[in-house]
Amino acid sequence: MARIAKILDSAPADDMTLSGVRVQELRDEQYTQWIQGDITLENAKVMLLKEGVDEKLIKTIRSGYANFLRETRYEDPLPRLRRV
Repeated sequence: MARIAKILDSAPADDMTLSGVRVQELRDEQYTQWIQGDITLENAKVMLLKEGVDEKLIKTIRSGYANFLRETRYEDPLPRLRRV
């Protein structure tokens, strides 16, 4: 997972993967999975910092996701999973 994250973070956002998916879409999906509660937010932050992601970007991603939930009134159908 860490190796994939490094590759995604170093590639230009508009680059296409071999399967034809934009790199930015893969990044968004990966970060969203972390932020949605597949792991705790604090663990996600630590993981992203270790991967070299700027702390400001982490806050932006988290606040953007929170805004999305508020604006769409999205209810997660599954309970949040927490790993300790």
